[in-house]
Amino acid sequence: NTGCSNTISPVITVSVFGLPDITISTEKPGICPADSSELFYTGAETYTWIPPIGPGNFVKPKISSTYTVFGTDLWGCQNTSSVLITVNPLPSLQITSTNTLACFGEQVTVKAKGAQTFTWNTTLVNSEYLFTASTNTQFTIYGSNEYGCLDTTTYDQKVQSCSVALIADLSKTDVSCESR
Repeated sequence: NTGCSNTISPVITVSVFGLPDITISTEKPGICPADSSELFYTGAETYTWIPPIGPGNFVKPKISSTYTVFGTDLWGCQNTSSVLITVNPLPSLQITSTNTLACFGEQVTVKAKGAQTFTWNTTLVNSEYLFTASTNTQFTIYGSNEYGCLDTTTYDQKVQSCSVALIADLSKTDVSCESR
C-alpha cells in the first residue's frame, strides 16, 4: 500500500437565518377608561402574546399596560416586540352653586370645574350657568379633558319660596319679645 487513500467527506451546509423582524403598532396608544385599542403586528408566522389579547386583536386594559408579542418564523427563529397602551384618566367633574338652597326668583350661578370643556344639559357650553331660580332643577354636565376622555355628573339645585317679611324680620338688630 502506498499510503494514499481517497475518502470523500460529506458536505454539510449550514444556513443561518436572521431573527424575524416583528413590528407591532396601534392607532390608539392612549385610551380612556373602558375604551379599547386594536393591535397590529407583522413579521412572523405564529404569535404568542403576554398578556393574552382578546378577539380581533383588541385590548381593553384597566390600567396602562405593555403588550409583548413573541413571533416565530418558518425556521423556528423567534423575536419579540412590545407596545405600551396608556389608560388616561377621566375628568374629575365638580359642580358648585352660589346658593345651594335658593329663594324663588333669586339669581343663582352654578359653576363646573375639573375638565377642559363643558356642555350642560341646557345646551350651554362653558363652565358657568346663571339662571333665575324658579323650581328645583337637576343640572347635568358633560366634561372632556385634554385626553378627550368624557365624564358626566349631576347637581340638584334646590329652590324654596322665601317670605320677604321673614327676611326683613331677620335683618332687624333690635328685636324685643313681648308677651301678649
